[in-house]
Amino acid sequence: MNAPSQARERGVSHDVSTLYATYRAPIERYIRTLIRNSHDVEDLTQDVFLRAACALGRMGPDLHVRAWLYRIARNRCLDFLRRQRVLHFFSLEGP
Repeated sequence: MNAPSQARERGVSHDVSTLYATYRAPIERYIRTLIRNSHDVEDLTQDVFLRAACALGRMGPDLHVRAWLYRIARNRCLDFLRRQRVLHFFSLEGP
């Protein structure tokens, strides 16, 4: 069974396409405040919704979707920035 149908069974009224249509632009703007590269912003935005789609079936009916998506976005950006810092530290090129 896919995540949207599991979510409907659990009482969550949002499916992935509705979440994407409603929250893509605000989530992308939020990510853009943390990450400057437009390609990385697009990738991270898509990753946020992919992770949301995978977890939607595990969420309960009292889910605060907007806050949940922003939390996923924040965590993904922090992971991305941490990874960039480590890569920069270990790169053979100068600063």
